[in-house]
Amino acid sequence: MPDDGATLTAAFATAVVGHLNVISIAFAVLYIGLGADFAIHFLLRYREVLENRLPPTDAIHISGGDAGAALTACTITNAIGFYAFIPTDYSGVAELGIISGTGMIVSLLVTLTIGPALLRYLPKRKPTKSVAKRSVGKVLEFSLRWHKLTYAAALVATVAALRLLHNLPCQCNNRLK
Repeated sequence: MPDDGATLTAAFATAVVGHLNVISIAFAVLYIGLGADFAIHFLLRYREVLENRLPPTDAIHISGGDAGAALTACTITNAIGFYAFIPTDYSGVAELGIISGTGMIVSLLVTLTIGPALLRYLPKRKPTKSVAKRSVGKVLEFSLRWHKLTYAAALVATVAALRLLHNLPCQCNNRLK
């Protein structure tokens, strides 16, 4: 599904922006990462619903309702974040904002339209328990059981990161305007 959306987003970039540059081409990497996340969340919810022995069509409807609302919220916040790049003086960054913000909307539409259509025609498989759930469950259990240690480790990591941050040089290239 991410490939369909990346292709549609590239077509949008061609139609609206007309070109890509070394910065705006980054939309592809961003799209694949974030677009794949949308599909993964939808598909994991679908798989979870199938584990309750519901028919695939019902599982698609439930997954779309449950995951669809969360994915829509994620899409809106991601798109707003990318669209915030538009007012910059750097054309490549502004174009990245236009392309990536719209790409997030395309990703949602692909996930909620093409994804379910493809799922409907996949061969039926017996649902299996996820290995990842057991692994993630152990991490979550650790953080719940040892919550004070988890807070302390997060605080130490944050303070260390903030101390390093002031040493980070910024190499601004004004020729990219």
